[in-house]
Amino acid sequence: MAVWPTFYFALFYYFWGNQLESRFVALVNLDRASRESSVLVYVYLWWFATLYCFSNNLMRFFFHLFLTEPVQFPIVKENVYILTLQEAINMDNLPIIQNLACLDLFLLSQWSPMRRQLLFTLSQPGGHPHNWNSLTESVLKLFSDYTNLLKKSTEPPTQEKPKKQTETITPFSPVVQSPQTDPSLKFRNLRNLSMSSDYLDVVNVTHTGSSNSVKSFKKSIDESVQKIVSFVKILFGINFLFGELPQVNIQKCLGNGQLIIWASQGISELAAVSLVEDKYGIVQKDLPVIISSLVQLKQSLDKLNKVPSLSRKVAALDDFNYRMKNAVIAAVKHSLFKICLNFGEYFSDVPLSKDVLHYLQINFMLKTPN
Repeated sequence: MAVWPTFYFALFYYFWGNQLESRFVALVNLDRASRESSVLVYVYLWWFATLYCFSNNLMRFFFHLFLTEPVQFPIVKENVYILTLQEAINMDNLPIIQNLACLDLFLLSQWSPMRRQLLFTLSQPGGHPHNWNSLTESVLKLFSDYTNLLKKSTEPPTQEKPKKQTETITPFSPVVQSPQTDPSLKFRNLRNLSMSSDYLDVVNVTHTGSSNSVKSFKKSIDESVQKIVSFVKILFGINFLFGELPQVNIQKCLGNGQLIIWASQGISELAAVSLVEDKYGIVQKDLPVIISSLVQLKQSLDKLNKVPSLSRKVAALDDFNYRMKNAVIAAVKHSLFKICLNFGEYFSDVPLSKDVLHYLQINFMLKTPN
């Protein structure tokens, strides 16, 4: 790792080292000692560069080791100053907290039966699954935000077509005869009757044709100006320098891919073990929403295969974005397989849409009983 920096520095010093040394000596008024360069000097340079790189990598390793130490977040709110697992999953402004929370969710679903029981319990008094509801809302919100960001990154922006406006001017509304009523009810409170009379609408006739034409003309001018501005930005490269590129959003999605890996596998594992550990059937009401969210997420992730920079022919095998894309797709697919394997015989009782069922039958060979 230190060979190439040493080579670049030696090459730079060979061509411009004497000029920099003479200027520095003249600036601080020092005596310049004549010394012939030898191979031993470059060996010392390589040795110190190696120590420098080793120290930086060791410091980074300890930094990651300290920050990625598993933390158990409480499920039940015990103190105002302590974050629960559900609250930590929503901490998108602090990514390290959000990553640790998703990791805790994954470990909880695998190795913590006692903590899982806290999710499958009902509140007393009331009998409501507050712990499970808050956890499900947090995880589904994470899936929804990630899916929307994927759609924004992979799908081109669609321009709305202007709708044809049909102007209809009805100066007089038809008079509808009311059924016969009791005379005492008809003439009760004559003042209110006169204020709410239907015949007063004849006077308040407003012709909106001219105002609609002005609004449509103004809208067409605004659209023309917007097209000219966007063309100028593309022509002079302003969008390339200061605009938001789609590739940046894709890299952001893949940078947060580890969150989706832990969260999807954690929520699917909780749904699978609920067949044995959920005594009250808490997970059953949220199972359709979880499956639909995972299917939508899988469909959005499949669109990443059409991105040229993430294809196998372009991206290297050790590229982070390429490896993370495959890891996230495999994790979401594994989560759906986990749910289909455990709930396959009960899918006829799960209220899912036809599109979701069709997708599961084709891609996961789900067999639903007739």
